[in-house]
Amino acid sequence: MSTHILKEILNGLTENGFRAAVFAKSDGLPLAGVSTEMINEKSLAPIIAMFSEVSSEAKEELSLTSEMQEIKIKYGDATILCRSVLIENDKSEKEKFLIAAVAPPEEDVETMQYQAKLLDWAIENAQPVLQDLLTL
Repeated sequence: MSTHILKEILNGLTENGFRAAVFAKSDGLPLAGVSTEMINEKSLAPIIAMFSEVSSEAKEELSLTSEMQEIKIKYGDATILCRSVLIENDKSEKEKFLIAAVAPPEEDVETMQYQAKLLDWAIENAQPVLQDLLTL
């Protein structure tokens, strides 16, 4: 099943230091997630949907023309990373999915780059699966 592959991708993130990770639809419906003892991915999905909605409102209010690419919220003990994943449907329209992860705090540039590369990897590997989900 497609969501099994998404979960394996997210496991790759948590095995590399992320505390939780989730793929969700833009409305906050989780497609797949991985929790740790500290964080439940089912809580993360609606939170990132809310972030995405606020970014859409900001886009309108600020007369921006492109879609949100990434949201990053830094805390002293963690960083929430959220990215928009646009997938083209069979009508050549873009459907938006979200990936989010709770990562350790960004202590230096190398950590920030490593976390960004991990998210790039997850998105790249998830795109075919998300494309398949659009056909269901």
